[in-house]
Amino acid sequence: MGTSAETVGDSVQTVDEQAIQVQSAHKADAGLPQQKRVAMVPREQLMRSISAMGRDAGIVLVQAPAGFGKTSLLLLYSAWVKEDPQRGQARLIDASRREIKGVIEFLDDAAHESIAAVRPLLGLDNVSVKNKDEAQELASAVRACREAGCEIVLVCEPGQAELVTALGDSAKVGARQLCVQPQEYATWIKTLMIDSTLDAYRLTAGIPSLVSALQTIAGEKRSSELLEREVERVVGSVLKALSGRRDSLYQTICLLLLLGSGSLREIRRGGCRVQSRQMQRLMHDYPIVVYAPDTEEFSCLGERDAALGRLRAAIARRHPEYVERAVRILLRVDRVDDAVRLMESFMDVARRVEAIASRPMAFAFAGHASFVRSAMVEAGEEACCRAGLGLVLASWACALITGEYRTARNAADRLAREAMRISREVDADEWDRALAFNEYWGGGAGTALPVLSKEMQKRATYGAAVQLRRARHITRSLIERGRVPVGEHREHEATCPNALDVPSMLLEMAFDLGQIMCDGPSVQGEVDARLQDEIARASEKRLEAVVNRLRAVAAMGRLMAGRPVVDERAFVDAERTSLRESDHTAQLFCTVAQGWMDFSMGQQLNASFRAQQAGKTAPDDLAFVRAWAKLLECATRLRSTSRMIISQEADLLDLSAETDDAADAWTTTLLLSAAHHDAELSAWFSMHRDILLAKWLRPQVRLAMFHLGEMSAAVRRLVPPSMVDKFQLGDAAVRNAELEVLDAVLEPQIGQISIRLFGGLRVERNGHVLTGHDWKRKRASVLAARLALVLGSYIGRGQLIDEMWPNSTYKRARQNLYGAITALIQALGQQQDGVQYVIKQGKSIGLNAEFVTTDLMQFDILARQVLLKRTGMTNRQLIDACLKMEQIYTGALYVPDSGDVTCFVRLRRSYQSKFIDCMVRGIDLSIEENDLPSATWLVEAALKHEPTREDVVRHAMTVYNLNGRKREVVELYGSHLYYLHHELHMEPEDETRLLYENIMGEKRVNELL
Repeated sequence: MGTSAETVGDSVQTVDEQAIQVQSAHKADAGLPQQKRVAMVPREQLMRSISAMGRDAGIVLVQAPAGFGKTSLLLLYSAWVKEDPQRGQARLIDASRREIKGVIEFLDDAAHESIAAVRPLLGLDNVSVKNKDEAQELASAVRACREAGCEIVLVCEPGQAELVTALGDSAKVGARQLCVQPQEYATWIKTLMIDSTLDAYRLTAGIPSLVSALQTIAGEKRSSELLEREVERVVGSVLKALSGRRDSLYQTICLLLLLGSGSLREIRRGGCRVQSRQMQRLMHDYPIVVYAPDTEEFSCLGERDAALGRLRAAIARRHPEYVERAVRILLRVDRVDDAVRLMESFMDVARRVEAIASRPMAFAFAGHASFVRSAMVEAGEEACCRAGLGLVLASWACALITGEYRTARNAADRLAREAMRISREVDADEWDRALAFNEYWGGGAGTALPVLSKEMQKRATYGAAVQLRRARHITRSLIERGRVPVGEHREHEATCPNALDVPSMLLEMAFDLGQIMCDGPSVQGEVDARLQDEIARASEKRLEAVVNRLRAVAAMGRLMAGRPVVDERAFVDAERTSLRESDHTAQLFCTVAQGWMDFSMGQQLNASFRAQQAGKTAPDDLAFVRAWAKLLECATRLRSTSRMIISQEADLLDLSAETDDAADAWTTTLLLSAAHHDAELSAWFSMHRDILLAKWLRPQVRLAMFHLGEMSAAVRRLVPPSMVDKFQLGDAAVRNAELEVLDAVLEPQIGQISIRLFGGLRVERNGHVLTGHDWKRKRASVLAARLALVLGSYIGRGQLIDEMWPNSTYKRARQNLYGAITALIQALGQQQDGVQYVIKQGKSIGLNAEFVTTDLMQFDILARQVLLKRTGMTNRQLIDACLKMEQIYTGALYVPDSGDVTCFVRLRRSYQSKFIDCMVRGIDLSIEENDLPSATWLVEAALKHEPTREDVVRHAMTVYNLNGRKREVVELYGSHLYYLHHELHMEPEDETRLLYENIMGEKRVNELL
């Protein structure tokens, strides 16, 4: 390709030279070059239009740039005339190969030779005149031919103004008329076999040569080498023609090509002006830009292709001032991503830092901290000093969003020392946005901006500054009072010109937090999907401070919805960020939230410590944090205290003492409910009904009741039926019935036995583990495990005897079985007139599934959901099911150390295989949903229980690679090879080996091996 607009344009050819494969045309006269005798798409409507023009005016002048099929049009029309039985005579020549005198002689000879024919056609291709005199001479010859009864069609470039003026009485055909019209596009599709799903007019603007190039694009592929080459040739020829004539339109087209797309309003806002007359001329003579006059929006062909990039490079080499002008326009309208692409490609580093200094906050708001940092490092200290305080302000803002607080403090210190220069070197609007940014971040830890004069303290009424102030106001209101401020509501999301918009992201995050804390889990799925997408985009830009905030909100969504934890460090990292920013309020909020996360994972000691820490240090104005901490402390005490102590504490309560504090009222209510003091609870609830049912603390109370399980059942019965849904997590009409059962059995109920067989045998009664003292005989525990395997059915006594005492006599074994059943009944606390845990029917025995639950039942329900791919369940629900399975499957199935354990061993292998299969499916779904924390968690679980299975190793390498942890990939594959070579004397599967080579690269693999 050429290296400039002119050299690129030198290679431009007409559409006829591409030999478009369509129906064959009639042979043209020998006057045209041989390479132009090609097959063409029939264009019936255009032929009729030109025929009518020729009949009325006698002269038709066709003006269009290269690529618009001018020569094809001439050949088609010649064939059209020859097929007409009343005419039948047509002669064509290529005028570019002759002087004007030779063309005039041809016209004279053709006119005399065609006297006997009826309106014969004379076609002149590539007509070009050098001056006004030549134009007049040619015009006179053409009119003479018309007087002789001929029809003349002349084809020329749009720059032939003298010829157009000389042939003022001719009919004109412009480039717009040569474009492929919608009504004839079906013919082009059929003839050239073009994919009908392509957005043809966006890709080609109807230019014939570009439309013909669409035949090389298939399916979903939206670019091709041929199309890019054609775009470059067509646009390059226009630039070459305009540059050669020093046309003022050349500068306009160059500017539009550098911008790529946008609107004329944006150009005017950027300080430039494109005259409407120029755009009209561009669309009439050179329609190489898709333009909508009503909206003034434009889009260049090949906006994201390599072709436009090469043209931009050519423009930048010849006219670097055009690039600077385009960057100024893009920055003024906040199209920072496009500006950065131009700056990285075509600007030297000195110009880059100057551009950054002119709009410092724009780069920070678009997340281009890495670009700013690299430009400053490359430019050096001297160039940065010359750029002024605008560059320092950009460094300050970028350091805050990336979590580099030392850099932010240094920048803030310099701004404070040189505050007198800020008004001269920093735009007032930029400073206002910086102040709003400073207000959101709190200005702690020495990062606050200096206070300037009133002239530099104006407050914007729209834009990024307003978004940041609203985000700050909403977030503070949620943390301090637990509700969204009155009058604040989510507005229609405006289209962002950049891939990342930090102020908009922070405002949306504040509204998401409000929805999570106030509206409950009904919106959690939609909010979580949006937050995960924003986390991925912010992580790509390495905006650590923003990512930590987004992770905390996403974790809050899962916490308030009662869903499994996938990001254990979300609140810890957010708390650390708040500490580094000296934001004590946000730090306390994250402390309480982390306490609730610990509580949901069964870490009551940590949860209680955090609740006490927040309750003691939170000031009185943080009413919501104090109330939430009280609820957490109450819930942890109830979960970690025996029922006897809870009952004694409930007896000591003074129920006559009323309170107007919602948190205190609810702590008393939950204590009475857990103690089963139903009468006292009813009286207390009636006395404080308005406070307890108020909306203020309802979501947090709902979370506490969810985790307390059966302890809060008595409270639920007192809630009015119309408000029951407000005090329970999940929608009963939507949630899967089997998953409801799981949530119910996760916490043991009073009078209920829970048998857990994964990771060893553990039996709980009323929430307390039965110790060895409760089992009078060892075989009683084995019997309990064997009956738990077939919970809900019965097993014969003879089968139990054969399995548990295979080497004993029948009489001795029967006595042993009787003793084991008796010991089991005693260990479970079964009374003759009470709950019957062990039930007998004939010669069979079993456990009562109404009062006995097992982790096998929970596991089977989830495995059925995951592996059978039930309809109606989303990927997110299946991922959550896999995470619950990981909590349940704490180890391999329990196997006794005596008797015939065949049944246990077989089920152990079966459950382990099903667990790994579910983890693998969960990993695939997590990758599909771009939920890398869940995928990583599931990978670690699968490796823990089956580190040698090939599909597990492959999935682990894939997830580690997506997380950028290639060192773990190398270690995992190396340990896997060692196991295969030394233990099994085998080689890894080809799929595993190829995956590792694709991740590490073949050269790197050889070096490592």
